[in-house]
Amino acid sequence: MKKNWAALILLHFFLLIGSCESDNTFDDCDCGGISSVQIDFTGLRVNSLESIGNDFRDTRVIDGSISKENFLLEIDLPFNETFITSSAKRDCQSFFFGFSSAYACTCAYPTFLNNTVGNIRIFMSSTGEDADFVDASANFQVVDFFDSEGFFTIEEAILATREAENSFSFVPRYQLRISDESAIPNTVVLKVMVAFSDDTEREQKTTQITFL
Repeated sequence: MKKNWAALILLHFFLLIGSCESDNTFDDCDCGGISSVQIDFTGLRVNSLESIGNDFRDTRVIDGSISKENFLLEIDLPFNETFITSSAKRDCQSFFFGFSSAYACTCAYPTFLNNTVGNIRIFMSSTGEDADFVDASANFQVVDFFDSEGFFTIEEAILATREAENSFSFVPRYQLRISDESAIPNTVVLKVMVAFSDDTEREQKTTQITFL
């Protein structure tokens, strides 16, 4: 089974398995003093990885040692988090495990992002010179961070990011595969540009990559 990258989504809530009363009085929940978490993305890191099955190998300098099929471009977004204290929201939910179900009191700590990810673009150049980069975003697909068996387009990944944020979560890492190998030169430099909702942009280049 492939590694499930849903684990990379940081969920800021705790599930306290117990009994929730049918009248939803929530007497069994003790949510403490945290009410929300504020997230600030502080940077951008781009990693070149080789992915074969469940194995991931960091190959920051790739020189004829990896195929386009096994190449994985990882976008890592470092962040700071600030915990806000007051009364946490309490909710009563039903969780299903196979054919059985359990009820849980949920202490949900809403996550507020001060600079959400608005767009991701991938550029490529055979020389690495700034004037030579062209948009290659359509030639990449994002590994589904809910189900690692599937893929998103970049546009779908941004929509899925909004979905995660609406569930008290956020996505600090994206992994992309080449979807059209014929469109990517055998020798290439990739540049990742991430646009945030606060009108800032961050970009990072890979080293020169030579594919098999």
